[in-house]
Amino acid sequence: MDGFKVVEEMFINDEDILNIFPIEKIEKVVGRNVKLSILRDDEILDKYIQKYNMPVWVRAHNDSISKFGKKASQKYLEELYRLRDLADFRTYAGISLPQILVEDNLGFSFPVISIHFAKLREDEIFLNDVIFYKNEDEKLKGGVAEETIKNFINLCKKNNVAIISGHVANKDILPFFKRIGFVDDKREKFGNDRLYEISIQFGYQCPVYIEL
Repeated sequence: MDGFKVVEEMFINDEDILNIFPIEKIEKVVGRNVKLSILRDDEILDKYIQKYNMPVWVRAHNDSISKFGKKASQKYLEELYRLRDLADFRTYAGISLPQILVEDNLGFSFPVISIHFAKLREDEIFLNDVIFYKNEDEKLKGGVAEETIKNFINLCKKNNVAIISGHVANKDILPFFKRIGFVDDKREKFGNDRLYEISIQFGYQCPVYIEL
């Protein structure tokens, strides 16, 4: 394809995004002052190519299945998967999705507090990445992650989102999301039933969603 187009719009202000984090509780657990930065769109692409490309890949895969069903080109789907780490992947896919990433300033080798999401469809948000650690080795305790995700769900409701979906990194984390209300995503319309089968086989990238 010759270029890409932004296929959705997302207008959520910075204050509302930051307010999903129980910052005082986080600082108490971490034992340090915590500042959070917000990245959007190309800022995410410049810093985290793979994170940026994941929602784009999901949307392109979903669109192909929605349009062609089981007749969707397997070669095209395989090519999507093969190219999804490239900086110009959205050009190949022909789409760009509005995205927001929040991360801490604690100075570790990677963010230990972070959330990344994209507007996947008109009524659906794709929650791509959630990180809640005290440091590089120890997870944040005190219910911080659960409170933040519940606040995120409420923020989505406020912004007329009907569905939050995502791919849980591995099956060990599934119980956390299911406790909040997420269920296995086997929606045939978008080909998620096939992605679910693959995730069960290998034990990672498990598709889930919640209806709001």
